[in-house]
Amino acid sequence: MTHKPGFLTFIKVLRRLFSAFMQTKPWVEEVMSQAENSKAEPQPIERIPFMQRVLDNPFLLLFLGVVIPTVLYIVWGVMEITNIPLAK
Repeated sequence: MTHKPGFLTFIKVLRRLFSAFMQTKPWVEEVMSQAENSKAEPQPIERIPFMQRVLDNPFLLLFLGVVIPTVLYIVWGVMEITNIPLAK
């Protein structure tokens, strides 16, 4: 694949700007050293809280939103039926 001369010039200019930016920012070395240290020391994997896992799952929320009202209405209906007095 051949590149146009303008494209190569653009890449060279970007490299020069990036290197100039890296040299003028003193905090870049600190950030880079922190990044290297974080790669060397693996961070422990944090466990996701239960409620966050529940609320992040849309299919589980849909299932619960259908099942819970259904079960409650069935229980309510059974209670109402059992409260009807027997005919004599």
